[in-house]
Amino acid sequence: LFLVYLQTRFKSLWRAAGLFLFLASVPGVVRSNICWWHPDSLALLMVVLTFFFLDRDRLRFGVNFILAAVACGLAIGIKVLGVFFFLAVPALLLAAWMRKKLTLRRGIGMAFLFLLVMSLTVVLTNPLLLTSQRSKIIETHLRQNYYATHGWENQDTYQTGLSAWFPYLQKWYGRPAFLLFALAALLLGCFF
Repeated sequence: LFLVYLQTRFKSLWRAAGLFLFLASVPGVVRSNICWWHPDSLALLMVVLTFFFLDRDRLRFGVNFILAAVACGLAIGIKVLGVFFFLAVPALLLAAWMRKKLTLRRGIGMAFLFLLVMSLTVVLTNPLLLTSQRSKIIETHLRQNYYATHGWENQDTYQTGLSAWFPYLQKWYGRPAFLLFALAALLLGCFF
């Protein structure tokens, strides 16, 4: 629903319903929503909420900007996904500064405020980071990152690369023609 709102603003019932039904027909989307309690699904929800709040803020850098920092911190705390916003937020601040909606001083202040709220959210939702256990937590994250990029070393072999993931993408998101269409739509959406 958040993604449908971001695209349609619910201005047209038919467009919103059509897009919602289309997304609901994609097995990977349904699977993520059914397993909403799984960390992957919760992390994805927090990423979408970060987008939602940044969009709602409309370069005003108010409450919605702070809520985006909280959602981003939760995405980091759950599954480290919020880290990928490290370029999005500075880009928004730069865009606001270039449009004269923000002074350089206030922009720097808002960047630090976002980082502070995001970091506090990560620490408050993961209090073990404040204990001596933090080194084990960081070690576990580094090990998982290694496995995700190099594969697991046990009988449940995990292969890396697009060729290894293509069967899963096809199973959960569609045939090659649909995936190419989605990629083309993404590229067009970036420019128009």
